Amino acid sequence: MVVAVLGINLHVLPISAPAALAAPAAFAALSGEIDARWGDDALSRLLAAGALPTDLVHLVSGSAQFTFASGATVVIQGPAEFALRGPLRIEMLSGKVLCRCPLEPSRLTVVTPAIEVTDLGTEFVVDAGGEQRTRVAVIQGEVLVARNGQRFHMRTGQTFAVSLDGHVEYDAPFRDRFLPIVRIDEAERPGTAVGANLLADPGFEVHQLIASDAGPGVWHGTAGATARLPGRGRAGSVAACIDSAMGLTYPLVRQLVTTGDVGGREVQASVWLAQPRENPLRGTQDAILKLTFRDHAGHYAWAQRRLPVASNEAEHFLQSRLSAVAPPGTDQVLFEVLVNTAGRMHGSILIDDAAVVIAEPVAARP
Repeated sequence: MVVAVLGINLHVLPISAPAALAAPAAFAALSGEIDARWGDDALSRLLAAGALPTDLVHLVSGSAQFTFASGATVVIQGPAEFALRGPLRIEMLSGKVLCRCPLEPSRLTVVTPAIEVTDLGTEFVVDAGGEQRTRVAVIQGEVLVARNGQRFHMRTGQTFAVSLDGHVEYDAPFRDRFLPIVRIDEAERPGTAVGANLLADPGFEVHQLIASDAGPGVWHGTAGATARLPGRGRAGSVAACIDSAMGLTYPLVRQLVTTGDVGGREVQASVWLAQPRENPLRGTQDAILKLTFRDHAGHYAWAQRRLPVASNEAEHFLQSRLSAVAPPGTDQVLFEVLVNTAGRMHGSILIDDAAVVIAEPVAARP
């Protein structure tokens, strides 16, 4: 499934005063960001390492995506002050947030100064704090809105503003601002791949995994949770390893590719995965292959797929693929492989021979 988030302009019961950064939480992790600037360096380093504070944090500008172990995805746009209080609860003092909760165990509640919004199987947007009211738009599905003991349901396409005194009104302009948030599907059938693999060092043979993003063409790995292992790849080559020994949720390997304008073109990603003999993934852990599409204005969309991983002791590699059509204006593609460790201290995965290739234009197919 691909969710395109184009030009999000997203703002949240009051939150306690900021406290020292709490111990890392195991239920979610930062899984993507666009020009994100955080309130302090310690917070930035904590998030970059794959950990998560449980107290109020400040996103000064830009946008950040968090992926929950439950399957929920949250995109927050700054300026924002918010707290991820647990696997099913988000509190926001200010800022704008889009939540996608595809599974029953992933249904979140967003708490704002005016209301509580509880997911009932939806994709929805909440804007809290602006003009002393909270706005809610349901992109797809249904939410339950609660205010001082009163409850009402909102369904696909509905948008309302709720003031701090409890006044509720239809808010068409807010809805219109979110019309660019659309859903597109993975390509039904792969097109014909053309051109070269756009990833630099696709087999991890040359460069080390750096602990912070350094622009296009460089492999980035979650600090302390990723490494290169010579002789452990396919046919004895180098493999990248994502290891959950630190107890992080969603440690990852990623590379940003500058593509030029590929809007409307099919982008194909593939990767070979295996489980290490000495530290196999457990039954609750899996891997995710993800593509994020960006344009020059900072808008982005993402596609992701949960991946099968061989479980025998021979470290047998399986190839997994993801194919999606890039939204208009796309000029950068972020390739990522994440491991859902659910905060467990055991489980790792080997990665080799990754690829990002542009297929022929969709309109050119018979």
